[in-house]
Amino acid sequence: MSGQLQHWQTLFAQKLGGMQAQLETELRASIACCIQDFNAMGYAISIGEDLELASPIAITCPHPAAQHKPDAVPRNCDPMEWPDWHHKHFLGYAQRYDEMYQACRQEYDLFEDCSFTLQGEAFMLALHAMYLDSMQKMPAAFPSMRYWAITIPDSEYAIVTDSIKRLNTPEVLQKMNLADL
Repeated sequence: MSGQLQHWQTLFAQKLGGMQAQLETELRASIACCIQDFNAMGYAISIGEDLELASPIAITCPHPAAQHKPDAVPRNCDPMEWPDWHHKHFLGYAQRYDEMYQACRQEYDLFEDCSFTLQGEAFMLALHAMYLDSMQKMPAAFPSMRYWAITIPDSEYAIVTDSIKRLNTPEVLQKMNLADL
């Protein structure tokens, strides 16, 4: 990573850091709700590829009605195909994120000709790192949730694969045929 990119990523990480506690509070509430109300065994957050659409949406996969085995895993590892979408679980965080993002757009050069600038890429990397760091704190608090992910529709950002590898146990990855990630 270039020195300039690292500089900008550190700066944006500091700006985003003030929102991480709220994100984690809303994550905990979202996960608890999904376990209780939706019998969820898989939990993911979906974030947009564009920075202005990067607030999370929770997606869950429920236990099959006939079987509630503690070691069960979702049949489908793609959260985008899971049935339960929870658009309102992160409203407080989303409002704060939008305000901070709009302020950064005014102060920094994030885009040029519909592409990320160096500053825009750094912002995105800092945001992804914050989401992954926050999600990594959740599996220990919610051991009944078997599968975890961060997804970005139709993208190949590293956070998608990194989240699957870092958030799930080797046993779960093996059961879901994801051990070779």
